[in-house]
Amino acid sequence: MERTRWAMVGTGLMLQLIGHDFARTENADLRVIVSRTQARADEAAAEYGIPEGSDDFEGVLRRDDIDAVYVATPHSLHFEQAMAALDAGKHVLVEKSMTPSASLTRQLCEHAQAKGLFAMEAMWTAFNPAIVELRRRVAAGAIGEVRLVQANFSTAPAYRADWRLWARDLAGGSTLDQGVYTLSFAHMLLGAPDAITARGTVLHDVDAEVAATLDYVGGARAVCINGLRAWSPLDAFVAGTEGCISVPGAFWNASGFTQVNTAQDGSTTTDTFTYAREGGGYVPMLRAVSAAILEGRTEHPLRTHAESIAVAETMDEVMGQVHAG
Repeated sequence: MERTRWAMVGTGLMLQLIGHDFARTENADLRVIVSRTQARADEAAAEYGIPEGSDDFEGVLRRDDIDAVYVATPHSLHFEQAMAALDAGKHVLVEKSMTPSASLTRQLCEHAQAKGLFAMEAMWTAFNPAIVELRRRVAAGAIGEVRLVQANFSTAPAYRADWRLWARDLAGGSTLDQGVYTLSFAHMLLGAPDAITARGTVLHDVDAEVAATLDYVGGARAVCINGLRAWSPLDAFVAGTEGCISVPGAFWNASGFTQVNTAQDGSTTTDTFTYAREGGGYVPMLRAVSAAILEGRTEHPLRTHAESIAVAETMDEVMGQVHAG
């Protein structure tokens, strides 16, 4: 089987989450892990069974045996590193949020298109089998006309001054890390909103808690909640004129959902759908991206450039309103 050959830059949380899933993906081969120091790169390579570690990102980009780069560093480095990879002729999969702003996301996507290279924001939720089926059923009218979408992603970790989420210079804050999931879920089902209202709390110069309402001309509404100050159920639901769909937490890595339909006489029918999770849940995305690269595509229909840009525009507006008070 033909395989894509990968380098991954970044040895933080994302390596912990996705590192072993590369080995479970039949058409992807993670060959090099890149870190700021050779010692950390070697340590990560040994832990995750990666053939090689390197502290030379530019050197890795010059290699002929690397087709694609997974950028999994802090948000503030995504644009620079992804652009360098594209300039070196490598395809890119960039951790979400793709960049800290819509303008940079647009530039990155346009640059990839101009070079004829694949680029995608690593929104694994879009490839999750349960979410794929949920979207299909909603689009087919399984719960009638969608009137309300809600998604929750709030946690309450202990504050750490050295953590990137609390660092403005590292593009920290809740929206770029958690809100990208809740807002993307709304976009997947309703598209880009016509009006946005956002309120929240700014702590340590970053958005620490956000409640955003997205309104649509047809009357539909999405309520997206994310934050670092309190625990939410981490769930999501979609309400329509003929029923609703509930996705238990964590909705972004769902293993199923429940659909309840209500007839005119008030009687209800309930159907539950479950799906086996492959590895940590990243395998479907890695498989689909590798297939798209091998097919010569520059983007994937489940997470297009236009959708990433549209979500980034929504995040720009949400963060702007929260910081403005």
